[in-house]
Amino acid sequence: MSENDAFYNALIDVAAWDKENTLDRFMNSNSLFKKFLYKFITTDGSYAKLRNFLAEQDLENAKLYSHTLKGIAANLGLVNLYDVSNSILLLLREGKLEDALRHEDELGKQYDAVRDIVVKYCS
Repeated sequence: MSENDAFYNALIDVAAWDKENTLDRFMNSNSLFKKFLYKFITTDGSYAKLRNFLAEQDLENAKLYSHTLKGIAANLGLVNLYDVSNSILLLLREGKLEDALRHEDELGKQYDAVRDIVVKYCS
């Protein structure tokens, strides 16, 4: 199995990654996709900001960063991360901060799983 196959299989297993649609979005370029995924994990900061604003109970900024994280996850085809981010966003839009906080552990698990793959295959 090639390294790209191992990388893709890991993403599919951990993130329910949408390979076909995502690679199409990145012009079927493995290197371009990996570049954007790496930048998301290493420099974007949306995940950390969302966690901080949830901890501070800052509803408006938590909504902003959950929306941002949801959009990035969608563009990168990270289905599980998208789903959790979207759940948090919907709850925050309804003003249900306590309910949104219940999803924080799952958000961390999804993000950490993707980060571990990126560290292994993209650095």
